[in-house]
Amino acid sequence: MEKILALDLQVLVRSLIIILFTVALTQIVQAAKRHLHARLIQQDMEASRRGRIVTSISVSVTTLNGILIIGGLISLLTTLGIDMTPILASLGIVGLAFSLGAQSLIKDFLAGLTILTENQFAIGDEIKIGAVRGTVEEISMRATRVREYNGLLHIFPNSEARLVANGSRDWMRAIVDINLPYSADLHQAVSILQEAAQTCGESEAVKPWLLDPPEVVGWNSLSDWAVQIRLTARTLPGKQYGVQSALRRCAIEALSQAGIAIALPLAPAGDQPAAR
Repeated sequence: MEKILALDLQVLVRSLIIILFTVALTQIVQAAKRHLHARLIQQDMEASRRGRIVTSISVSVTTLNGILIIGGLISLLTTLGIDMTPILASLGIVGLAFSLGAQSLIKDFLAGLTILTENQFAIGDEIKIGAVRGTVEEISMRATRVREYNGLLHIFPNSEARLVANGSRDWMRAIVDINLPYSADLHQAVSILQEAAQTCGESEAVKPWLLDPPEVVGWNSLSDWAVQIRLTARTLPGKQYGVQSALRRCAIEALSQAGIAIALPLAPAGDQPAAR
C-alpha cells in the first residue's frame, strides 16, 4: 500500500511539474510578445512596417503557444500512464478527415504565410484586389480585410488574393488630363501649363510629396471635341491624389488667366435648342 501511495504521489508531483512548466512557458511567450509590442511603439518606423511586424509576432506567438500546450498535454498523459499510440493513431485519422474537409482553410493559411513572408502588402497599404480598391486594415493567416474609401469593408480569403495591385510601394504617378478646344493656341497652352506645373511643384504644400518635378507630357490624345494635354508627376505613395488636385487647380487657374477656356463635351443633337 505504501509503495502504491508513493508511486501515486510521484506521478502527481510529475504531473504538477509538467502543468506548471507548460503554463510558465506560455506566460513567458506572452510576456515576450508584450515586450516586443512596447519596443515597436517606441521605435520610429513606418506604420505599414510596424503593422507587418505586429501581425507576424501575433501569428508566431499563437502557433508557439499551441505547440507548447499540445506538447504539455501529451507529456501529462504519458506521465499518467495512458498509452498514446491508439490516441495518436485516432488523431491521425481525424486529422486526415479534417484536412480533406478543410482544404480551403489550408490554402488560405498557406497563402497568408506567403503574403507575410514575401511582404506582398501590409496593414495600411492601399491595394486593389479584383474590382475592390481600398486600405488594408487587418491581415490574418486566413483572411485580409480591405476597406474602401466609402467605408465598405471587404473580407478576402487569402487564397483569393492572387492578383493584387499595391499602390503604397516605392512611388506613384499623379496624372492630370486637361481638355482644350481645337480653336485654342495649343503651343501657348502648353507653355502656360509648363509654367503652372513648375510653380505648383515648388509650392511648400506640394514639394515634400514629389520625387520628380511635374512635367507636361504634351498632346496626349484627340477626340471629336477636344485635344487632351497631360500633366504628370512622380510622388510618394498615397500622395498622388493631393498632387493631382493641386496640379489641376494650378492648371485651370493659369489657363483662365490667359483667357484659354477648357473644352466641354458636345451636347447630343437632341439637346440642342430648337431654331426659331
